Amino acid sequence: MRLIILFVLCLSSLHAAPKTIIAADNADYDGKKIRMLGAVNIQHEFGDIHCDKGVLLMKEASEKRICPERILLYGAVNVVLQDGSVLTSEEADINCETLEGVFTSAAPMKVVYCTRVEENGKAVPVKTVSRSMRVTMKKVQSDDTKKLEYVIHDIQAEGAVNIEYQLEN
Repeated sequence: MRLIILFVLCLSSLHAAPKTIIAADNADYDGKKIRMLGAVNIQHEFGDIHCDKGVLLMKEASEKRICPERILLYGAVNVVLQDGSVLTSEEADINCETLEGVFTSAAPMKVVYCTRVEENGKAVPVKTVSRSMRVTMKKVQSDDTKKLEYVIHDIQAEGAVNIEYQLEN
């Protein structure tokens, strides 16, 4: 039987705040950590996360907010960001405070980042592959909706780095 746990994290009594929704085959919460195993799905404000096993390390709760401090992911990690970009790896350590994540894979597997970049008025698909990537995000206000959105600010790749621009004819 699939156990689904729904947590509303980052609650605020003053205004509607983002929600983090968690689903997993098995989950355990001890007040400081949420451990998840089997078909883990985390819907976070920066994107959707899927993996085999995960741990949310929680911040000390205040009366207004309850938020994860770090997200640790293991096995078949797949992160789909708000802009549609996709990061895949074997493991990931995401610091929710600094908005920095480290994605790693051991040989023969690799970390893969797929996105689109604007070039001459066209969106060009780009694929970056390496053994390890440090990804830094930042929050920016959308021009259209005026909402805060997460965007990739910087990526540093190490170990057998390959960048492919997939030009369409």
